[in-house]
Amino acid sequence: MTRVPIRLTVRGSWVLLLGWLALAGVGPVRAQGLSDRVTFHGFAGWSYGRTNRNIFLTGQPDGDYRQGQFSLNVAASLSDQLHIIAQPSFSQGREEGASAISLDYAFAQWRFNDALQLRLGKVQQPFGIYTEILKVGTLRPFFSLPQSIYGPSGLATDGLTGISLSAATPAGKPWGLSADLYGGGIDLSEFIAPVDINRGDTLGTPVDIEHEINRDVIGFRTILQTPVSGLSVGGSAFTGVAEEAGIKNRNTVFGFQAEYLSDVWSIRAEYAHDAEGQKYIINSGYVEAAYRLTSKWQVAARYDRFTNTLPGYPSPQFPALLRHRDWTGGLAYWFSPNLVLKAAYHDVDGNRFAGPDVVDILADANAGTLNPHTHLFEVGAQFSF
Repeated sequence: MTRVPIRLTVRGSWVLLLGWLALAGVGPVRAQGLSDRVTFHGFAGWSYGRTNRNIFLTGQPDGDYRQGQFSLNVAASLSDQLHIIAQPSFSQGREEGASAISLDYAFAQWRFNDALQLRLGKVQQPFGIYTEILKVGTLRPFFSLPQSIYGPSGLATDGLTGISLSAATPAGKPWGLSADLYGGGIDLSEFIAPVDINRGDTLGTPVDIEHEINRDVIGFRTILQTPVSGLSVGGSAFTGVAEEAGIKNRNTVFGFQAEYLSDVWSIRAEYAHDAEGQKYIINSGYVEAAYRLTSKWQVAARYDRFTNTLPGYPSPQFPALLRHRDWTGGLAYWFSPNLVLKAAYHDVDGNRFAGPDVVDILADANAGTLNPHTHLFEVGAQFSF
C-alpha cells in the first residue's frame, strides 16, 4: 500500500490545463475534421468556509476563500458506435502550492446497441448515486457531498482503470433495469490518521490521506426504475485485494441506494458497508432531501453518519476519532439550471473527518484537547456548461 499526502503540488498546472484545452479543441479539428462531432462540458465551483474550530470540508477557523475546482469534459463521436471521453480536473487548495491537476477518467466507449455498451480505459466507477457525477455541482442541493461515502472514507472513487460493461432494458416501460459490471484496479482515498492513532501505529507524524491501491477488482451496480415517476432503487458492490506492508487483505464494499426526483423534490439515501480483513469495518450512510420553494429558491436538509470499528480494539482510546455525524441545513438560489449559489450550516459530532491539522491530531488527543464538535458555515457557487 502506497501512502502519499492528498496535497499535491504540480508546477505549471495552468500550462498543462491550457495545453489540454488547446489539444482537445484544435487537434481533432485539424487532424480529422471532427469539429462537429466533439462536445465540451465544464463543471466548476468556488466556496468559502469558516468553522468555530477544527478543519472540515471547505472550512477552517480563520475562514478559507481559496477552494476552487474546474473539470473539463471532452467527448468525441468518431462513429455511431465509437466514442472517446476524457475529463481532467484542476483544483486549488487552501495552502500555497496546493494546486493540482488530475485525470478523472479517459476511456473509449463502444456501443453495440441501445441496450449494451462497453468501456475501456480509466472509466467511471459505477457505485452508488454520485460517483459518475462527483464534479457536477449543479446536479445536487449541497455544495459538498456527504463525507460518509464520498469523502476520504475509502469507499468509492470516480475512476476505475480497466473495463466496464453496461446494459439496460428499453426505455418507456413501467419498470426499467440497468446493470453495470466492471473489473480492473482502483485507488481509494481515506483519511487514515484517526485509525492509526487508535491503533498506536503513527510512526511519527500521522498520515493525512492514504491512497490504497486495490487490485483484481470485480464489481457491479444494478438500478431498478419503478413505475412511480422519478423513483429508483439499487445496489452496488465490489471486491479487490489491498496490500500494506506485504500483507494482503480482501477489501469488500457493498451498498444500497434509493432516489426520488421530481420538479420540486429531490430525495436521496444511501448505505455502504466496508470490511477489509482485520483492518477495519465501516458502516456509513446518509439521507438528504431538498424542496423547491419557487423556481429559484430551494431548501435542503441532510443527515450523514459514519462509524469505524477496529477488530482487536473493542475499546478504542479515542472513540471520537472513529465517528462522524453531520446534521446539515442548506439554502440555494438558482439563477439558472447552470448557475447556483448555495449556503449550508453543518453541525458535526466526531473527528473522523473534522479535526485540527493532521500534525496536531495526536498531540491534541493525548492532551485531551481534541474537541469533537465542529460547526461549519459554507457558501459557494457552482456552475456548468
